[in-house]
Amino acid sequence: MALQAMRDSETGAVVTGINLANYKLLAFVVSSAFAGLAGVLYAHSVTYLNASDFGLGFSIDLLAITIIGGIGTLWGSLLGSILWVLVRNFLSMAHLEVLAGVIFGVLLIVVVLSLPMGLSEIIIRANRWLNGKKAIN
Repeated sequence: MALQAMRDSETGAVVTGINLANYKLLAFVVSSAFAGLAGVLYAHSVTYLNASDFGLGFSIDLLAITIIGGIGTLWGSLLGSILWVLVRNFLSMAHLEVLAGVIFGVLLIVVVLSLPMGLSEIIIRANRWLNGKKAIN
């Protein structure tokens, strides 16, 4: 709750007695731990690390995955990652790896224009629809 209050209004969070510095530090430590765990798992699966593997293109891909899936939701990251893997695998099977950046860019534009909250908006809408159906019955 404190992190949500800080996200919505730092001034409001301070007024309600939330220590911003402590919660910001906690958020930084937790996110760093997950980033470190991801790095360890990646290094274990690849068995070789090189600084050039983590260039600008890779960072842009990760940002696009997050935006397409939906920022601020666990489902969004999962859906964005699944879509990215499916698109990459489909293009590699069709021998069109060169078009991956273009197709993913077009996909990013379409999702941002049609689903502002990303693909996670589909799950949110479906959940609301199912809960609405249950309330009517």
